[in-house]
Amino acid sequence: LAPGDGRALVNLGILYERGGDPDAAAESFEAALEIDPADGTAAAGLARVTDSPEN
Repeated sequence: LAPGDGRALVNLGILYERGGDPDAAAESFEAALEIDPADGTAAAGLARVTDSPEN
């Protein structure tokens, strides 16, 4: 991943989420939000994986 590439981090988070790894997904979404705190896709992804009943 290119440093500072928030989009790639969001996409990585989605892949982790779909692969059943909510902890790794949360880390990716959090990293994306550090780059762009207004990224709604990253925020929504983080909310999904942290509010998940399996988590």
